[in-house]
Amino acid sequence: MIIGVFELCLAASPGAGPGEPGLINVELDHAHIHAALRFLAEAGDVNLVVGDDVKGTVTLQLHKVTWDEAFYAVLSQDALTAVPVGSTWEVHPR
Repeated sequence: MIIGVFELCLAASPGAGPGEPGLINVELDHAHIHAALRFLAEAGDVNLVVGDDVKGTVTLQLHKVTWDEAFYAVLSQDALTAVPVGSTWEVHPR
């Protein structure tokens, strides 16, 4: 079982966060949603606040996608939304 694999492609810049260039590969297999979001927050150097009302697991296999695409793919798997508040993203159920 793959818990989480994060790999920057050769053309990517380290810590490619929201709106920054860089392609990533993400593989998550039945990862708890909090762990998946924490993983992406670290990878993108992004501040996230995730409440206890955010629940579930996610399985993804994404290759050569932007950080934004990976982030929104995780959110869409569990019917979540992210709201920017200053330099932080707050994640809530839709």
